[in-house]
Amino acid sequence: MKLNFLFVLVILCNIVYNVYSVTTISAVTSARYGVQTYISITGTGFTAGPIVTIGGESCSPVIVASSTSLQCQFSAQLSPGNIGFDVVVKTSSVPSTGGTGLFHYNVPTVSATFPTNGRIGMILVDGPSTVSGYKLNVNDSKNSVQISATADSSSSTVYFVVPNTIAGGQLYLELVQPYSFPSYKTTQSLFNPTINSISPTVLDVTPTNVTINGTYFGNNPSVTMGSHIFSGLVVQDKGSYGLVTFTTRSVYESPDTITVLTSTGILINIDGQGNPIKLNFTYNPPTIVSIVQVNDTVEINTSNTGTDFTQISLTMGNSNITNLVISGTNDKFVTTLPSALPEGETQFNLKAGTTDIISSNLLITPILNNVTQAPYNGGSITITGIFLNNAHVSIVDTQQNKTTDLVCASNPNGESIICPVVAGNGTVDLEITNYKNFALDPTVKTSASISTTYTIAPITPSPTPTPTPTETLKPTETPKPTSTPEPTEAPSSSTVLVSPLPLIFIFISLILLI
Repeated sequence: MKLNFLFVLVILCNIVYNVYSVTTISAVTSARYGVQTYISITGTGFTAGPIVTIGGESCSPVIVASSTSLQCQFSAQLSPGNIGFDVVVKTSSVPSTGGTGLFHYNVPTVSATFPTNGRIGMILVDGPSTVSGYKLNVNDSKNSVQISATADSSSSTVYFVVPNTIAGGQLYLELVQPYSFPSYKTTQSLFNPTINSISPTVLDVTPTNVTINGTYFGNNPSVTMGSHIFSGLVVQDKGSYGLVTFTTRSVYESPDTITVLTSTGILINIDGQGNPIKLNFTYNPPTIVSIVQVNDTVEINTSNTGTDFTQISLTMGNSNITNLVISGTNDKFVTTLPSALPEGETQFNLKAGTTDIISSNLLITPILNNVTQAPYNGGSITITGIFLNNAHVSIVDTQQNKTTDLVCASNPNGESIICPVVAGNGTVDLEITNYKNFALDPTVKTSASISTTYTIAPITPSPTPTPTPTETLKPTETPKPTSTPEPTEAPSSSTVLVSPLPLIFIFISLILLI
């Protein structure tokens, strides 16, 4: 009987011991993801040599501080990182029961966001041991990109290189964390778009590639040159800087400034050091390659004048300026000259766009239409054509190698000139000349001449008048012998008749005597 009582007592003691020695967990500390850390577990019934697992992964070694507290070292990376994991403490092969035996990773947070050497840096609180999975979504309101963390990122700070296809200014940032941790969002203005340089700034008026070096242009910036906008440009991202290239037009742009807008419309007006910057450009001046007279027109071959004729002006003269109308194609102009020109060389003045005026001189050759015939006994001739108002006329005697200048009177409109000529005959050679300087200057060497001739009308005798026919005389009848008049009558002289017989007789006698 006594033995039975002892047996029952032992059983009761074991039951009581087991009831009061069951392991329970009341709290578990959290830890950074993937970082080897001692986890503190509080509860009841902890004895020496327990086995601890978290999410099925071992947490060891275990240090039992008391029956209500122990610690174990844990570094496993459980997934997903945003949920709770069961914690089990086995004592004498009996797992813990009851309590709040869940383990959680610390959720990484961002304490600061800052720019650094073209990068965005984010300081992490409770960052995981491995940050290679971090991504950053960057949106400038027009373009968005996702960037991976740089190789030098750490659990304390992650870095992201922002491409130059993102426009500087206000940015919408979303840090995408790995291991299913929640994202972190913020809006920051971290970078200003900048311009480092522009090349070239001295241009020809032909299509030329101009490159702008800078940062944070956005994906499709625009450039305004003068008043013309080049939009939808492509950015070449070179890492620490970006390049934007546009091709100029074959016209003079005005005003002489260049402005650059990011794809979000921000004016880029500072350099890489934050100083205000103004972009100006100039044009190489045009040149007159050649100038040639073709009848009453002048052909001017130029370079660097552009294709917009509204930006090109051509004038004539250096005092009384005459505007000329031009036509033609790129770099070649044709203008019709007025019929009267200033004396000497004609100065042509070309201005293209905003450049300075360039000038070139040409001695114009007179153009002849007709020369009238000269009278044989002297008088004048009239020469018609154009460019004659300052022309000098000379008679050229090639046989005697002699030139005689004529003093002529020209019409101010340049279309005719009247010259006196002497009597003569045949054809006379003429030379009509425009001189570079005054014709009387003996040092004159430059001239523009044209040769012609005039004819002298031949002498034509006055016609002899044709005689008027007279009436034919009727033969006179032989008078009959009349009676001897009485001596008392005095005969009239008009009626006295002399007989020819005595005269004939005398003539024959003289011949015989001889």
